[in-house]
Amino acid sequence: MGRADLVLSREAPPARVVADLAARLGEAEAALVRVITALSRLEPVSAEVAALAGVQVRPVPPCIPLGALPVHADAVGMRFVTVVDLLGDQGLLAASAYRALRARTADVTPLVRRWMTGASARDGRDALALRIAGVAMRPLLRHLSQSLEPADAPPCSASGHCPYCDGEPDFSTPARAARVLYCARCDAAWRAPRAGCAFCRETRPDRLAFRRTGEPPYGLEVCASCRHYLKSVEVPVSEYLAIERALSAPLDSGARAAGLVG
Repeated sequence: MGRADLVLSREAPPARVVADLAARLGEAEAALVRVITALSRLEPVSAEVAALAGVQVRPVPPCIPLGALPVHADAVGMRFVTVVDLLGDQGLLAASAYRALRARTADVTPLVRRWMTGASARDGRDALALRIAGVAMRPLLRHLSQSLEPADAPPCSASGHCPYCDGEPDFSTPARAARVLYCARCDAAWRAPRAGCAFCRETRPDRLAFRRTGEPPYGLEVCASCRHYLKSVEVPVSEYLAIERALSAPLDSGARAAGLVG
C-alpha cells in the first residue's frame, strides 16, 4: 500500500510489536501504549454479536441506530472492570478513583445508555465513568460498523461525521485527492475531502492551522472557527491505528490544555 492510499489497520497489533515499541519508549509512554493497545483487543461476546441480527441498520448515514443496540450487562460490565483494572495496574488511577469506578460496575447499562445519547456528566468522576462505559461498549459498535464497511476501500462521505455511528473523527491519514478519517467512537474509516476543517467544513486559510510535532512527525489540524482539532500522520510507526493513537496522545493533552475540542 502506497502512502497516497494509506489506511491504518484497525486490528489489534501483535504483542511482539507492542513489546518492541514499549522497550524503546519512556515509562509513561510505554504504559500508554500498553493501555491503548490492550483496549483494542477487547471483543464482544457471541451473545452480543448474535443479538445484532435484530438491529435494523439504515440504508443511509448514520447507518447504526445507537438507541437500538443491545446492551448485555454481564459482557459490558466485564469489559468495564477490565478497563478499570488496566488503568489501575498501569498507575493511571488514584486508589479512591479506582474504588469508586469499580463500584459503578452495577450501573453499567444506564451508563452505556447515557453515553450513547451524549448525556452530560454530573462531575469529573462521572465523566470518567461514562467514558469507560463507552470504551466497554465500543467493541460491539466496532464489530457492527466494520461489518458494514465495503471490502475494497473506505466509503466516501462529504460529512465530517462517521457514516455508521455518527461519531466524530480523531485521526486521519492521506489518500489520493482526499484523506481517510477514523471514527473516535467505533474505529470505522471513511474518505472525506482533504481540504478544510473535518468538523465544520471551514475552508478560509486564516481560520485553519497545521503543525507537525514529534518523531515521526504527527500533524495537528486546528480550526479557529469551531475550536476542533484533528490528529494525522503520513508516515506511521506501526501501521496500526491503536499504536498511532497512543504515540500521538501527547498532542491530545496539549490541544485540550489550549481549550481545543477533540
